[in-house]
Amino acid sequence: VVVNENNQPVQDANVTFGSSTVQTNANGIFSFDNVVLDKYVTTVTVTKDGYFKSYRSFSATASRNYLSFKLLPKILTATIDAAAGGNVTLSNGSAIGFQTNGVVVKGTGPAYTGPVNVYAAYIDPTASDFATIVPGSMMGQDSENMYVLQSTGMIAVDLESNSGQALQLAGNKPASLSMPIPASLLSKAP
Repeated sequence: VVVNENNQPVQDANVTFGSSTVQTNANGIFSFDNVVLDKYVTTVTVTKDGYFKSYRSFSATASRNYLSFKLLPKILTATIDAAAGGNVTLSNGSAIGFQTNGVVVKGTGPAYTGPVNVYAAYIDPTASDFATIVPGSMMGQDSENMYVLQSTGMIAVDLESNSGQALQLAGNKPASLSMPIPASLLSKAP
């Protein structure tokens, strides 16, 4: 099932597994029938205009597998100049710092100059519905084992030109992130 930030069903969201894509119905429901899933890590992706892309990775079972997605609205937070860089502050005090000349065209990689629309949303790790909001999963894997991870905070970020062209950070120009850690998690923070 796919819902919005108000727990209302999202109709016509695109849900992708492998090379198959289906759309959610009026109740936000989707299904894939008779597909082969990986018992270790299977990933499903949801996209809908006006929302951040969402992913859910899970360990599949041999019977039915149920997934819930709560989409984050993609709202313009700030606009910076790619050449100058700049800082973006979210309402909860989280901040993103962009370096000068630190943005490129996504996928193709040429340097981008001009205004950069920054869409950003804080993801509160203490929220009761955190597991349905986080764009991915809280699993990690090394060469031998899988681990359950814990978050002390996340920020979803998309960068676009004024025309909607997808942008990304240049490989040698990382952004700086800072965010307050919820008081209930301070003792667990590294």
